[in-house]
Amino acid sequence: MDDKPKPLAITVDELRKRAEAKQPKPLTHAQQQLLEHSANIFGDLATKKDAAYLPREFVQVTLPHSNPGDVPAWQRTNGNLTVAIQPGWNVVEKQSYGYPYGSIPRLLLFWITTEAIRKKSRRLELGHSLSGFMADLGLSAYTGRGKRGDAKRLRNQMERLFNASISFVNTGQRTDDEFRISRLNMHVAPKSEFWWSRKDPDQTALWGSWIELGEDFYSAITAFPVPADLRALRALKRSPLALDRFPPRRAALRSMDRSGRVGSDASTGVCIGARDGAMAKFQLFSGPERRRRWSEEQKRALVAAVFAPGAIVSEVARRADVCPGQIYRWRQELRSAGAGFAAVVVTADADCGQSIAPRTGEAIEIEFGGTACLRIPSSTPPSLAAAVVRALRP
Repeated sequence: MDDKPKPLAITVDELRKRAEAKQPKPLTHAQQQLLEHSANIFGDLATKKDAAYLPREFVQVTLPHSNPGDVPAWQRTNGNLTVAIQPGWNVVEKQSYGYPYGSIPRLLLFWITTEAIRKKSRRLELGHSLSGFMADLGLSAYTGRGKRGDAKRLRNQMERLFNASISFVNTGQRTDDEFRISRLNMHVAPKSEFWWSRKDPDQTALWGSWIELGEDFYSAITAFPVPADLRALRALKRSPLALDRFPPRRAALRSMDRSGRVGSDASTGVCIGARDGAMAKFQLFSGPERRRRWSEEQKRALVAAVFAPGAIVSEVARRADVCPGQIYRWRQELRSAGAGFAAVVVTADADCGQSIAPRTGEAIEIEFGGTACLRIPSSTPPSLAAAVVRALRP
C-alpha cells in the first residue's frame, strides 16, 4: 500500500487557467436594448409626460400572464384582496371575447389610468387611427402582419379588456361569530365606439374612436394610483412579469427614507399586499427623480425663506421640491456651523444717531470711528457682548 500523499486533483494554476478560459456569454439583442434604455432613462430626468399610473389593486393582484382558457371565471388572490374577471359576450360571433392576458392589457391599464387621472373624465379619446393609438402605448403597427402582429394582438386584447367585468373582493378578519367581506363589481367600459380600419392601421377615420369607463371602475382606478415611469414601461413591454414587478419596486424606492430602509406605509401594502389599509397610506413624491445636490448658499436661502414673516414651510418646500423636514435639518446644521453668530450687514454712510430698531429698555451704545454703531441691551450676556465688540473693533 502506498502511503505517499496524493497530489491534489486540481491545482490552483489549473483552476486559474480554467477560469480564464471561460468567456462570458455575449448579450442578446434584447439585453443590449434593455441596457441602452436603462442608460437613457437614468441619464435624463423624468418629466410630467413620462408619468404613468396603475391602480393599486392591479399592483397587488395582477392580470393573467397566459390565456386562462374556456372557464366561466378567473380569479387570483393576494393577501386579503381577490380580483375576479368575467369575459364579455360577443353578440356578433356569438361567443365569449375571452380573458385579457399578457403584456398588452397591462399597457392598456397603464394608459387608461393615466388618461383618466390627467383628463379627469370617464370618456377617453383613442384617436382617429390605430397606429396613432399604438404609438401612445409604445407599440408599432408594423411589427408583424400576422396573428402575432402588434396591431392584431392589440385589437384582440382591447376587446377582451373593454368588454370584461372585474370584481374587487376584500375579506376581513374571520371569527366564529363574524365575517367581513366587501365587494365591488365593475364593467370596464360599458360604452365604446371604434372607427379604425382592420386592414390599414394608418388609415385615418373621419370620426375618432373612444371608450367610456364604468363609473365604479373609473372611481376605483383613480382613487389610489401607483406611479411608474412610462419610458421604463415601454422598455419592458414584451414581458408581462417585468411589467408586474416594476410598479411595486418603484413604489418601494419612492418610500425609502434616508437610511435606505423601505418605509412601512408603502412596503406592506404595495409590495406584498398584506394589508389594504397600508396601501391607502401610499404617498407620491413629485420632483426630480435623482437626489439633488444643494449648495450652502441654496440651503441658507431656503432656510431664510421659510422663516420669513408670513411664510408657510410646506409651500416653500413644495416650490423647491424638497421635504419640509429637510429644511429644518438644514437649519440645525447651519446653527451648529455658525457657532452662535449671525450674519452682520453694515450699510455705508449710516447715521449712527438713527436707530433701526426702537430703543426700549436700558442699553449701551458704542460708536466705532463713525463707521459703525453698536447698541447692546442690558439683557445681553457679558461674554456675547465682549465677543461682538472684539469682532467689530478695527
